[in-house]
Amino acid sequence: MTNSSPPESPNPIPERRRRPATGLTFDEMIAIIVAFSTIGTILLWAIGGRNNKLAGNLGLNGNSSLLASDQGNDTSFGFGNILSQDTNTDASVREQKLEAENRQLAARLREQDAPVVYIPPNKTVNLPAKAERKSISLDSGGKLVPLAGVATLPGLRNKPGDRPPTKAENNVETEPPIGMSEKVKPEAEVVPIPAPVQQPPAIAPATKMPQDVAVDYWAYPFIKQIRDRGLVSEIAKNQELEPNALITRASMATLVSQAFDKQPETQAIKKFNDVSNKNELAKDIDKAVRTGFMQGYSNNEFKPLENIPRYQVLVTLATGLGLQPSQDADQILQQFGDLAQMPDWAKQQVAAATEAGLVVNPPDLDKGSLAPERSATRGEVVAMIHQALVKTGRLKPLESEYIVKP
Repeated sequence: MTNSSPPESPNPIPERRRRPATGLTFDEMIAIIVAFSTIGTILLWAIGGRNNKLAGNLGLNGNSSLLASDQGNDTSFGFGNILSQDTNTDASVREQKLEAENRQLAARLREQDAPVVYIPPNKTVNLPAKAERKSISLDSGGKLVPLAGVATLPGLRNKPGDRPPTKAENNVETEPPIGMSEKVKPEAEVVPIPAPVQQPPAIAPATKMPQDVAVDYWAYPFIKQIRDRGLVSEIAKNQELEPNALITRASMATLVSQAFDKQPETQAIKKFNDVSNKNELAKDIDKAVRTGFMQGYSNNEFKPLENIPRYQVLVTLATGLGLQPSQDADQILQQFGDLAQMPDWAKQQVAAATEAGLVVNPPDLDKGSLAPERSATRGEVVAMIHQALVKTGRLKPLESEYIVKP
């Protein structure tokens, strides 16, 4: 037999590949690189989400193109899309960023000694050089421009293609951000207040005389002056005076209580048997008695409906005003030739009234007559009250031929 080599196997076993000198194969190196790239991407996203601190340390702003491209570009593993979606949906991170920027904005405002104006990022303004040097740029793209020492800023204008600003955006400059100090709030617009319009002085309505008192009536000047001054409401309010009608003691009490309403009440209250408290003239009678102008009769009666004679009118006025004659009463009254029927007790008061110029005679009586017992008319009483008011200084004296001078 011939010795021969054994036949070669049809599938020889290949030799084991040698391990390179570095100790790592090519596949292992690729796996390590991919792992480190993934870890670095996640770490970069985590660090960049905290107020862009990493970008700030690198000298970049919050809108850095490096970070934007890093977050926006997709990788073969799909991490770019995942990070972009997480960034857009993470509301808490956005709120933290906004709060941090507001705190930063408030701190910068407090550092300013003067009010500032906020220019939103969607506005452009050509600032003067002085304002540009003092302005503060914000991470959001806006600016804070101090107002002190800076000329009026040019008008804000939209960038080309911007939508018109809304009402809320226009109000950004007047609404301070969170944390702004009160002293740096923009001043409110001062609205000018129009000066008050001078109103013309009110014109008092013209005083009308009673319809039954004609201009040519002999007592017209006396009545008009009292009515114009409103001293006697009985004359001022009523449309008719009835100047030629006889006057009662009750009506006399009404006129004197109104004409001399400021006179002090020196007499005690007196009740009369013929004056009821239900009588509407009771208050006037009571006032005329308490001020000392009128008195009752001895039987405790006032006789309110009795016509009052002329001499009693003079006695009433002289007594109420406290007039006294300066000389003998008979000497003063000697100019009158019809005093025989006048009671003696009335001479002192009538003389004092005559001396004071209170006697007024109507046209049918001459200057030498007094007609003391004749019932007085309402016109005569008003004329004598007028003279009494002149005596007290409340009216100016009149020149009249009907006044009897002593």
